Amino acid sequence: MDAETGAILALQILALCSIVAALLAYLMRQSRNATDEYESRNKRHVLVTSCDTCVGLQIALALYEAGYKVFAGLLDPTSPNSPSMKILRAIEQQKEREEDPTDTNHGNPQDPEVRARGQIVPLELDSTREDSLRACLDAVRAKLPAGEDGKR
Repeated sequence: MDAETGAILALQILALCSIVAALLAYLMRQSRNATDEYESRNKRHVLVTSCDTCVGLQIALALYEAGYKVFAGLLDPTSPNSPSMKILRAIEQQKEREEDPTDTNHGNPQDPEVRARGQIVPLELDSTREDSLRACLDAVRAKLPAGEDGKR
């Protein structure tokens, strides 16, 4: 191999190593950002009103899947015949099955898809009545972690 071919080969290897290093740096940064985003989402809470309707329920479910703690406002969260409550109960049962360490038929709790889910807390809320709004606000504040009362 002559000197010119060796120099070209060395430059190509150097360029390839630079590309690999840049790719690794990018992937490490993305991984760190994903972890930070997951941790910040676990600290977020949201109140969704009108979860008795399809739109409200879909918003609550999307936020739950994104990792938020969702306070779902329902007219009657104790009603056994409410379609929304049936769906929320089914989701809670599915989450319990996935978190059960003795059940090998479901995903690993360390799996990011399982871990990323949030929590849904059904609350009684009639957004047309001020007393119901205040009672719901008090219930949300009581269920928030210490030091997070919803005020800024």
